[in-house]
Amino acid sequence: MANLRILADNVADTAALAASSSAGGLVVGNLQDDERAAVWRSVGTSATLTATWSDPQFIDSAVLGWSNLTALATVTVRVFAEVADAAPVAELTTTVDSARPLGEFAWGIAPLVQPSAGEGGVPQSAQVWLPGIALAKKVEIEIADPSNPAGYLQAARLSIGMRHEVTHNPVYGIRLRIVDAAKTSRAESQALRIEQQGTYRALDMDFAYLREADVHFFQSLAARGKRPIFVSVFPDRPDSRRHAYAMFCAPAQQQHESAYQYLATWSQGLSLEEIA
Repeated sequence: MANLRILADNVADTAALAASSSAGGLVVGNLQDDERAAVWRSVGTSATLTATWSDPQFIDSAVLGWSNLTALATVTVRVFAEVADAAPVAELTTTVDSARPLGEFAWGIAPLVQPSAGEGGVPQSAQVWLPGIALAKKVEIEIADPSNPAGYLQAARLSIGMRHEVTHNPVYGIRLRIVDAAKTSRAESQALRIEQQGTYRALDMDFAYLREADVHFFQSLAARGKRPIFVSVFPDRPDSRRHAYAMFCAPAQQQHESAYQYLATWSQGLSLEEIA
């Protein structure tokens, strides 16, 4: 079973991005923007994204975040040592797990193919975890979702790079909060006024069995400041709703503070708020 994974150094932000198609002003460059409203949208239900670099990058992960992909979508990642190479050094195809558990499906009411964004309002992130690290100057991401009812593909963030997988998962008691940012006030007549500000997810967790490598990694996150990281608490779990709710792009909200528990073992907490 895979442990919690964090993709911190996103080399997609330094890549030259290209897309096989883009709809109007919803261009592929929006995938390098942390603003969720800035999205890339394809023309049709299949597309290929290409990221290239002049210098080689260490890559073992790719994540297409905040997408409208359905449970029937497939995402194939190909990693090439050189930009002009025809044969990839690594390739992996995955499906987007956004289907409801069979026992909870409302037959005759819910659509058979549902975009993951409709599941509790939490968009899905297509994660591709390569089995090993590759040194590459080009990454191709081929997406196919022929049954997507929207008639197009859409995503707001692309993350590519090397992941860190903690030695031991957080202890039981992970706290996932849905925060309503609405502001309320009372008029002189005592009427309640509500200013809608949207909602966002927050995640709090505690690690009790960190090794030295994990502590050094979290120290490096603190040194990065508020730069966003991609976190997946359940990178290989089949429960799609738990999966979707506990993976998102977020800056670390808590300063680094670790405690030496006993021989070669540390503990610390981590708090995250997704980018709104």
